Amino acid sequence: MMEELPWARIKTRGITLIQFKRYLSETAGEKAALEAISTLPEEQAQSIMNARKGAWYPFETQRLLREVIIAAINPRDPSDVIYDMGLVTASWDFSGFLSSLFSFISKETVLNHAATLWRKYYDRGKMSVVKFEENRSLIELTDFPCDEHFPPVVSSWMKVAIETLKFRNPVVNTQADDTHKPPLFRFELFWE
Repeated sequence: MMEELPWARIKTRGITLIQFKRYLSETAGEKAALEAISTLPEEQAQSIMNARKGAWYPFETQRLLREVIIAAINPRDPSDVIYDMGLVTASWDFSGFLSSLFSFISKETVLNHAATLWRKYYDRGKMSVVKFEENRSLIELTDFPCDEHFPPVVSSWMKVAIETLKFRNPVVNTQADDTHKPPLFRFELFWE
């Protein structure tokens, strides 16, 4: 009997599949994107091609799509590929209603709300702002077992979020604490 993947019970919203597929199409070209997606098992390929924004899909489908994106764009540097994808797709998120919403709220409140936005995308895990100081914040993601290529999705999203708040020279450092099961991820945000 096959062992269950640690993230087997996690669901992600279709918006992540739609945006990641769009990124692949815009970066590698439509034909290459379709060919890459067609290499996936039929069920996952169909979910990606027919994803609905608000519907829930297995996290494994998103993971497989990220693997396809890495293979199609630059298999030698998976973290950079996923980080860039995260920057681009987050900019799509923040170019709309989130940008205007964030302009009316204090920075600390925005970071707290950004943490609650987690549930817009994933049905498990908890993101919380542990510390907020004048030029620094610490955000933790708990109870979210994920693959090694997922944290850059989160850190790049956070970078775009703090850029949207007009913080200057934002930096996001990510640490995984493997002593926790599932691992605890810490995202340290710095700005001027």
